[in-house]
Amino acid sequence: MNDLNVSVYLTVKDGWSFLPGALNSVCNQTKKPEEIVIVDDGSHKVDDSVLDIYKTDFDIPIKLIKTRGVGRAVALNVAVESCSGALVSNLDVDDLWHPQKIEIQKSYMVNNPSVAVSFSSCFIFHDGEEIKQQYIEFGGVWKDLTIDSLAFNNPVCHSSVMCRRQVVVERFPYDISRSSQIDYELWLRLIRSGEVMRGLDQPLAYKRIHKGQSFEASNRICYSISAFKLSLVAASRSSRKYVFLSFAVLKLGFNFLPRWLKIWIKRNVRASKTTKV
Repeated sequence: MNDLNVSVYLTVKDGWSFLPGALNSVCNQTKKPEEIVIVDDGSHKVDDSVLDIYKTDFDIPIKLIKTRGVGRAVALNVAVESCSGALVSNLDVDDLWHPQKIEIQKSYMVNNPSVAVSFSSCFIFHDGEEIKQQYIEFGGVWKDLTIDSLAFNNPVCHSSVMCRRQVVVERFPYDISRSSQIDYELWLRLIRSGEVMRGLDQPLAYKRIHKGQSFEASNRICYSISAFKLSLVAASRSSRKYVFLSFAVLKLGFNFLPRWLKIWIKRNVRASKTTKV
């Protein structure tokens, strides 16, 4: 394709039980990455023996960096800075990838040098739910991310992105002052600075929903307020400012609903849309 190598980076904080699934989805790509970088962010127990089988069975170098707990944003920056590839892809340790993710995104990034970050839609699944993967034809629809999209919500799944390393390391690192919504804030900074982010309308990533996530487990209020503030920043720069400001308030209220009720509402909305189609 050309010499734009791909590095995959993951950060882990007491999520080592999810790591085999994540690594399987990386190592079984139709286009293998040149390396995998894992930063442990001070886990209470690090079982790095789980990496041995991947080092033996797959010809992909794996670099493990252990810290005493530097925080998510710092860990992400350490991971990206430790990557050698010109293209870097994040994978949250509890998420998975479609087998063609690297192949499709690398091809697009090579042929579209003005794009700083590519991403895709993602399939949301719950623990125990079966994922049915289908072959994806090249030539899907790509669409630019806009400030209006970010005012509505964060439409970019962090595990779906492929970035140019130079952009993230030298110009737009993760904001180490933040403890949540770290990726959302980065997308806002990129778009406000005129960088191009472009998304594919096909799912190349699978986002897992589980009870151990910090948002549902203990930090829901802080997380929701953080998202609300970022939505206000995006809305203030939108031509439809008051529409998005109103929606941000409604969304804040929705985020305070019990988890089971939100899931029920979302499923019924999806079912209603499917029925109409």
